[in-house]
Order: sequence, then C-alpha cells, then structure tokens
Amino acid sequence: MTLSIIIIGGVAIGLGLLNFFLVMSMFFDNQKDIYTLERHDEDVSILIAAYNEEESIMKHY
Repeated sequence: MTLSIIIIGGVAIGLGLLNFFLVMSMFFDNQKDIYTLERHDEDVSILIAAYNEEESIMKHY
C-alpha cells in the first residue's frame, strides 16, 4: 500500500512539475518572431497557359 502511494504520488508530482515548467517557459518566452509578413500593395498578374483558347476565354470575361 505504501509503495503504491509513493509511486502514484511521485508520478503526480513529476507530471505537475513538468506542466509547471512548460507553462512558465511559455510565459517567460521572449523570442522575437522569426517570420514577419511584409505587406505589399502591388498588383498581381496570373498567367494561365492555354492553347487555342482565345474565343472561349473571352466569352467568360
């Protein structure tokens, strides 16, 4: 009985400490963002390769 209480208590305390360290490391994490998105207000052209589709493309637009 005593051994089972020690084992279960040790596992519970160990997992609690791991959880505590995980939360604290996330809380005190001061790393800067590696990837920053820059906004570009430029027009974008999309080219679609089509062979002999001049008439059918112009019908849709």
